[in-house]
Amino acid sequence: MASLKLRQATMDDAKDLLSWKNDPVTREFSIVTHDEIKWENHLKYLENHIQDIMIIELDGRKCGDIRVDDEVSIRLAPECRGKGIGYRALKMVVEPGMIAHIVYGNVASMRLFTKLGFMAFDHGEGYYKLKL
Repeated sequence: MASLKLRQATMDDAKDLLSWKNDPVTREFSIVTHDEIKWENHLKYLENHIQDIMIIELDGRKCGDIRVDDEVSIRLAPECRGKGIGYRALKMVVEPGMIAHIVYGNVASMRLFTKLGFMAFDHGEGYYKLKL
């Protein structure tokens, strides 16, 4: 099995993080905005949130990121989707009581989080709230 690890994100990861954020599939299932994120706005966001982001690496290659603050979320590079990487990575960080928000129609994320034991308990406008 390929070696999977998580490490703290740094500003050196900014370009990859923005690329994953602006992927069309990621944008489609974003809660905040479906618009493309601009570089300047991305840097401002990272200044305040980089400490909450971990980079997922598979055999030393960046595959995505996990953010854990008041909720847990994951983004995978398109070439890393559908391979079980998200499940393996999230399994390393999830803890009872964690919350995730899943946009209606995001079947892959809903499958992933329910497989980890998350259960829907509420909903917002356009998304489910799940709790482990």
